[in-house]
Amino acid sequence: MKPALEAFLVERGLTLSQEKTRIAHINEGFDFLGCSLRKYNGKLLTRPATDKVRAFAEKIRTLIKRGVALPTFQLLIRLNRVLRGWLNYYRPWVSKATFTLIDTPVYQALWWWMRRRHKNRQKHWLYGHYTRP
Repeated sequence: MKPALEAFLVERGLTLSQEKTRIAHINEGFDFLGCSLRKYNGKLLTRPATDKVRAFAEKIRTLIKRGVALPTFQLLIRLNRVLRGWLNYYRPWVSKATFTLIDTPVYQALWWWMRRRHKNRQKHWLYGHYTRP
């Protein structure tokens, strides 16, 4: 299969990179454009790649840590833009479990931000101040 693909690409003036090319069985899976493609029990599932999910969680943490001095409204606008863009990119694939996993780092980072902002306040006050019933 590989020689046929290389011949096809040569006709078009392209080459296949030997360092980056990896031939894998579909049951083993592979990553492509931030997604992990793999066949589970005969069904092909496309999920967000694990390394991309970790990188996104770290991006959220740094965004919140850098926005410590921002007013609440501005921080939430920036956070919503990043979250909405990432969620819209991965929405067409099997992503529900991944979106649930992302909730935890976002919540923890925001909780850290609230505790830093109001060091002498109690937990119930923070919930009442930053959430709506």
